[in-house]
Amino acid sequence: MGNKQDIEEEKSSEDKKQALEALSRDLQELLQDLESEDGKMREGALDPISKYKLGGESGADWLGANFTKAGENKQTIATNMSNYAGEIAALESEIQGAIQELEEAIASCDEEE
Repeated sequence: MGNKQDIEEEKSSEDKKQALEALSRDLQELLQDLESEDGKMREGALDPISKYKLGGESGADWLGANFTKAGENKQTIATNMSNYAGEIAALESEIQGAIQELEEAIASCDEEE
């Protein structure tokens, strides 16, 4: 039987491992939520405007200032969504990196046992 200090160290190591596993699960859940919300955002912002053709593709041009304004708005949305996609990809990458670091720390805890 180990002494009190050995038992406390083993318990501390197990507590650390459980905390790391909980963090990893939380990050994985957040990553799934992020991917789900990203899909909803694309459906809500890009899909509705992509069906509307401007400038004659649909057989008739929009007239006057409406055509110009609609084109500008469509371009603004497309640009903002592109920027958003880049930021989401960077965030997903950071979360995946953190999950990987946690998995390595968990493996390290397993090796210590």
